[in-house]
Amino acid sequence: MKTKLLLAALALLLVPSMASADTVTVVFNTPGLLGSLGSPTFSSGGVTVNGWVWDTNTSTWVPANLWRRNNAGDHGLGVCSEGAACIGSGDNNELSNQLNQELITITIPNSASWVSVQLSSLDCGNSACEYGIMYTANMAGPNTNPLSVPWTAIIFYNATVGGNVEPVFAIPAAFIGNNTIALYPFDWSGGGNTNNDHLLFAVTYEIPEPGTLLLLGAGLLGIAGIARRKLS
Repeated sequence: MKTKLLLAALALLLVPSMASADTVTVVFNTPGLLGSLGSPTFSSGGVTVNGWVWDTNTSTWVPANLWRRNNAGDHGLGVCSEGAACIGSGDNNELSNQLNQELITITIPNSASWVSVQLSSLDCGNSACEYGIMYTANMAGPNTNPLSVPWTAIIFYNATVGGNVEPVFAIPAAFIGNNTIALYPFDWSGGGNTNNDHLLFAVTYEIPEPGTLLLLGAGLLGIAGIARRKLS
C-alpha cells in the first residue's frame, strides 16, 4: 500500500513538468478607438485594465478614464485624469505623475499565471529618465496608497539613455499567484522626477489547458482513494 501511495504522489509531482498551457498576449494599442475611451475600465483577451487617480481630498484612489495611443514609440493605454489636458497626443494622456498621482491596475483570469508586462514610451527626456514601480495585490482595485500595505513592490523599472523605450518585464515566479498587478509612475531613485509618463503596451499570461487540469484532478483523486482504502 505504501508503494502505491508513493507512486501516486510521484505521478502528481510530475504533472507540472508534463503540463501544457496556452500563452495569451494582449496588446492595447489596437484595434479600436484612439484617444479617450470614455471609461476607466477596458477588457480584452481576458485582461481587465482599470485607470485610477489619487484624490487628495479623500485620500483614496478614484476611477479615471483610460486613453489609448498608437504612435511610433507610444503604444497602448494611459490615464487621462482630471486637470490634465486630455487632447491630442500629449504625454499628459499617458500614465503619469506630472499633474496627479495616477495608477493602472491589470487583472488576468484567476486560473492564469503571469508571464510578462510590456510598457511603451518609457524614455529619457531633456531633464531626466522615467521611472516606475510594479506592485502586486490580491485585489482588482486599490484602497490604500500603493506605497503602503497591502501592495507589494515586485519590479522597480526605469528608462535608460539610448535604451529600449518598449521594454518587456518578466514577472517574478514568486508573484505569479496574484492575478492583479499595478503600474505606478514614480521616481524611486530619489531624484524627484515628476514627469514619469509611459504606457501599458501588452500583457502576456498563461492559462492551463483543460487536459492538464483533468490530469491534476485525477492525480488528487487517486491519492485520496488510496488514503481512504488504507484508513478503512
